[in-house]
Parts: sequence; C-alpha cells; structure tokens
Amino acid sequence: MSDTGPPYIGRSLLRREDRRLLTGQGQFVADLVLPRMLHAVLVRSPVAHARIRAVDLSRAAAMPGVALALSGADLLQMLPPVPEGQISLPKKWTTVVQHKFLNPRQPLLAHDKVRHVGEALAIIVAESRDLAEDAAIPGERIAACGNDRRRGLHRRDLVRAHP
Repeated sequence: MSDTGPPYIGRSLLRREDRRLLTGQGQFVADLVLPRMLHAVLVRSPVAHARIRAVDLSRAAAMPGVALALSGADLLQMLPPVPEGQISLPKKWTTVVQHKFLNPRQPLLAHDKVRHVGEALAIIVAESRDLAEDAAIPGERIAACGNDRRRGLHRRDLVRAHP
C-alpha cells in the first residue's frame, strides 16, 4: 500500500479551534446578544397525523415579554407557501438533464393538518429564550382530529402546548 493518499486520511489532525473550545473561550450562536434581539420558539406537533381544527395562542400572546405569537393560519395570511428547499437548480443541470423538476410549495407552519411528529404548528417570539419557551408551553390548546386507518378508529386529540 502506498502513502500517496491525501495527508488527512488515517492521521490525527491538529484542529485550530480545540484550545479555544476546551478552555471555555469559544463563542457559539446561543452566546450572541444583540440590541433589541428577540428569540423564537416553534410549537411542534406531538402527533403523527391529524387535522388542525383550532390553535388558540391568546394566552401565549398575552404573556409578558412576548412580542408575537402566530399560528400556521396566521402566518399563511402574511406569507405565501415557499418552494421546498428554496434551492434553484444550477443552469448546467437544467441544460443537460431534460426533465421537469417538481418543487412543491409548502407552508412555513402547518395550518390545516399535521403530517408528522414534530411538524411546526406555531411560532412564539419573545424578549428572551426562556420567555418564548414559557409562552410555548402553558395552557395553549391545539385541537386536532386524528384518524388511525389501520384499526379503522377515529380519535379526537386535544394537544396541549401548556399544562
């Protein structure tokens, strides 16, 4: 076996950031503080598939420090759905590959139904991360109607974002 490969394969490498990170002098995005900075938290679905009947964010919006609380329906009125990935194909590809590229438009937040666990339903924007997280938890209700087709059962779920 010859030793003509790249110098980084199979060898320990000295990393420039190690000393800074190991001595507690690293800076991360979460460490940044800017004037008038706001923090956003997404309220996510705990169920895999359900129709959204209602999202009540009135209590979250009324909490101190909360600048904005939007459901998927609210955001849909402000911003149209965006193409998935929001990436255009390079011109080189479109001239070489002759086919139609389907790039479906999707809403930024779920507004009519939830399609997977963790899908974003609402966004809470507040003066601090803690205030945004607190507003995203207490008492808000998202009424959803789920359907389990395998068992033929129809169940109604009341998903609570707050206890």
